[in-house]
Amino acid sequence: KTLSILGFDVENINELFDSKLIYFLKILKEKAQKKIEEIHRVQNISLDKVNKFKEDVIKGFNEATVLRDIFKYYKLYENRIKEKYDGKLQPFGIKNVDNKAVFFDEWHVHYLDWGIDYGRRFLASYEDSYIIEKIANNCKEEKGKDIDKILNKFDNLSNIIIFTVNLDLYEHFKDPNVFIFKWYQDSPQLDIKGFESWYIFKEKYIPVFSTYQEKINKQILVLDKTKLGKLIQYSPLNEGESEDLRKDIFYIHIQSFSEDSELM
Repeated sequence: KTLSILGFDVENINELFDSKLIYFLKILKEKAQKKIEEIHRVQNISLDKVNKFKEDVIKGFNEATVLRDIFKYYKLYENRIKEKYDGKLQPFGIKNVDNKAVFFDEWHVHYLDWGIDYGRRFLASYEDSYIIEKIANNCKEEKGKDIDKILNKFDNLSNIIIFTVNLDLYEHFKDPNVFIFKWYQDSPQLDIKGFESWYIFKEKYIPVFSTYQEKINKQILVLDKTKLGKLIQYSPLNEGESEDLRKDIFYIHIQSFSEDSELM
């Protein structure tokens, strides 16, 4: 009935679909796509959306980062973000070309939690992976699986923490007399990200943290906190760069190619 109202010959419905309607819809789709591309090309990004993205990046990062939280808990973190840095360390992060529609006030596609995903999946995951790789590369490798033998080498067990890397704790630690998961009723609580369990040795409760790293095979890192070093946060800005480009600990600069001829 609707097709008839629109002026289509419904008596020859098969011919209608084959020769007219399908062609009409195809042309309509092509024209709509071209119009969307034109709007996408000329439309400016929203400053409010940019600021919201930056806030979400920080939120996602703080929610997901693990190693930074551990270093802070054990007072092995220093914030020197307002100090001038004269060292040779290179800042690390990501540079990405993305769909600018993420920053439109209104669009036919919704990008949910885009900034939070950046903070979690890219920045927090990348930082944790970078730190754990540095720690692992500076550890002395011990053959065998006897953790007690290794723990016996330390004078002060109160300074010891254990990192498991890419390890299934259920598979490796099976003795409930020496290994207590954090959700056990009799487990002491430790409010740190990554904390999973306690390893009991000589009546000392040694915290066990679970971490993941793409480049490292399954490992157990037995660490002395007094020799672990520190995580020092410097400014992400290079000399001469505006403080307006710093958001918390990050340098975040978002530009649209269509709004800056120098980027084209």
